[in-house]
Amino acid sequence: MEKLRAYELQEAGFDTIEANLHLGHGADIRDYCLPVDILRFLKVSSLRLMTNNPEKIKAITASGIHIAERISAEVSVGPHAARYVATKRDKTGHITDTTEGMTLSLHS
Repeated sequence: MEKLRAYELQEAGFDTIEANLHLGHGADIRDYCLPVDILRFLKVSSLRLMTNNPEKIKAITASGIHIAERISAEVSVGPHAARYVATKRDKTGHITDTTEGMTLSLHS
């Protein structure tokens, strides 16, 4: 229901982050501990990661798992998603084609 409430706020003009905060949640309440624990349990020491989310990258590298390659999850953006993607880039640091040059090297 909270996601539907957030969507309703977005239709009223809030961006995705503002909607979550207005509802009393964090900007992004996802927790990456369980997926990282599963990877460690499976003895994954290195992986190729498809994401644009810097928090996922931080969670995996902080666990000691090596990211051999980050693959962009970017897709072409239509007019309905442009604001959402811009908000993710501007407010949460999601990596886009325009921010790619600002990312840290994952091969160091």
